[in-house]
Amino acid sequence: MWKELFETEDEDVTVPDVLRMLEQPSLPEWKRLPLALIALVDGLLVCGHKLLRVTPAYVEMLEVTRSFLQYPWGREAFVSTHSRLRPPQPSDPSKMDKSLSVMRLR
Repeated sequence: MWKELFETEDEDVTVPDVLRMLEQPSLPEWKRLPLALIALVDGLLVCGHKLLRVTPAYVEMLEVTRSFLQYPWGREAFVSTHSRLRPPQPSDPSKMDKSLSVMRLR
């Protein structure tokens, strides 16, 4: 699916690249919905990269659009956001601030 949508094997495609593709009037109709869905998911719901890179696994999920739409994207977004908001693991637990260690134990 990746090669059909992006016409390249290179996995260094970003959401801004996808948005530029969607602006092209010559873009085939069958590519519009999958590209728009990828832009929404990787650019808004589950934006885990600073550079907003397109996630190859999500692109492959587009082979069956109905399954892609039924995927629990809300949970995926929550898990992705939650992991970025948690305090980092200390390199030396003995030097960890007491209040932080109490919070981690909860």
